[in-house]
Amino acid sequence: MPCPLWTQGGADGHGDAAWDDAHSSRLGQWSHRRIAHALSDVDISVRVLDYAEHALSAGGDAQAAAYVEAEVDGTAIWGVGIDANIVTASLRAVVAAINRIR
Repeated sequence: MPCPLWTQGGADGHGDAAWDDAHSSRLGQWSHRRIAHALSDVDISVRVLDYAEHALSAGGDAQAAAYVEAEVDGTAIWGVGIDANIVTASLRAVVAAINRIR
């Protein structure tokens, strides 16, 4: 049974809203694309090739793990990010991939 990343009163900032895996997945995918685009403005070439995520636990204090395979300056590399918020985990994964190259 899938575990939601946010539950009632969770870290989504929407009080009682319960977010399901599909919704959180769309947020994570959107966020890593946005950071890759923003980094191009400072001459860091990042292209996300693959993305996956999952909850590490269940409940209001659940942690999420995001994994990206990214092409950074022409080299394919993996990055992992962990946070209670899937958007933050996704951004951390992109930054982790960049930091492994630079």
